[in-house]
Order: sequence, then structure tokens, then C-alpha cells
Amino acid sequence: MIVSQIARTTTLKGLKIHAEIDDRSFPARIKVPDEEKDLINLPRDKFHGEWNYEILSRKWNCHFLNTA
Repeated sequence: MIVSQIARTTTLKGLKIHAEIDDRSFPARIKVPDEEKDLINLPRDKFHGEWNYEILSRKWNCHFLNTA
């Protein structure tokens, strides 16, 4: 049910979402070093930033920083 609700998501600007269940197995308890986590460009929203955030590419972030 949740996947179908996500898959029906659209925005006024025309963004459409595709969602499907991935039932493959993935390794558990993989530790990512803090230094590697710090490299993730993860701006959080003021409202419930633990849930509402963007993951931006480093390439985009570097370009953005160089335009100022």
C-alpha cells in the first residue's frame, strides 16, 4: 500500500515518482566511517529534518559553491 501511494506522487511542476519493492537481500550492519558520512551533501528541512531532507550530489554542490 505504501509503495503504491509513493508511486502516485506528482508535483505541480510535473515531477512523477516511480516506486517498486526491491526484495533482494543486502548485507546488514555495514559501518560507514564518519569521514565518509560527512561528505554526503544532506541539507535538512527545518520541519522534521530527520525525515525531510535532500541528498544532493557532490558534483552539483561543488558547481554551486564555485558560482558565488
